[in-house]
Amino acid sequence: MKRTIGTTDISVNALGFGAWQLSNVNRPDQAQAIEVIAAALDGGAELIDTADCYCSGENEFGHNEQLVNTALTTLGRKTEVTIASKCGFLGPPDHWLPAGSPERIKQCCDGSLKRLGVETIALYQLHGPDPKVPIEDTVGALAELQSAGKVRHIGLSNVDNDQLDRALSVTRIESVQNRCNPWVRDDLDNGLLKRCGERGITYIPWHPVGGEDGHRACASDVKLRGLATHYDVSPYQLLIAWLLALGEHVLPIPGATRVASVVDSLKATQLEVSSDDLETIGALAQ
Repeated sequence: MKRTIGTTDISVNALGFGAWQLSNVNRPDQAQAIEVIAAALDGGAELIDTADCYCSGENEFGHNEQLVNTALTTLGRKTEVTIASKCGFLGPPDHWLPAGSPERIKQCCDGSLKRLGVETIALYQLHGPDPKVPIEDTVGALAELQSAGKVRHIGLSNVDNDQLDRALSVTRIESVQNRCNPWVRDDLDNGLLKRCGERGITYIPWHPVGGEDGHRACASDVKLRGLATHYDVSPYQLLIAWLLALGEHVLPIPGATRVASVVDSLKATQLEVSSDDLETIGALAQ
């Protein structure tokens, strides 16, 4: 199952791999992290999502990008993968605070290029709008990086409909990476996910199985557990299959810290779920 990123010529497996957990507080050691990335590639993942601020402590800014580069270089598989990275957030101790000035965006891109060991970042996404900086200015800096050949394609993350429209007034946007799962349906209810499809923009749901809340729900939700038993799969595969069914432009990026987990998640592309059961999964939050 393949999906094209926006209107680009990049065609990848319908499931990518989100590398964030490999740099989180409870991350595995580097050897295990490389094994997980290898398992993701073996399972068919052709897109790896990272970000400059994915790290867990001070003086670690860029940890995940460097890890992804080390893993792909060690495995000798760098040419097999499309790397998507993000900029616009600070690292520890001010994690997740936006910093979207044009000057900083350009500086961060140079750092990401060095850590990733590439001349051009295939998909470079704004991690989130900075309320102190007009999004037109921030996206304008991304467009300048694209013109300079440092970025091939531009995406956004953690945006709403209005912010997407304002960004599109500046340049072409190929992806929107927002939180979406059966318990977080904002972009389904406000129409953003649908609008992305209509505009030829790939929608990349992060936390596709719900994060910690989703893991608890998977363990306790009777309906979901019953469906998992019926299809003889993990509840996580069902959640990912539900996302895949939302549209051909949807490209989930499940993460993992264990080989078994990433292998299981990537099997969701082979799962056929009835429309009634997909409706049941989409209504779990109710």
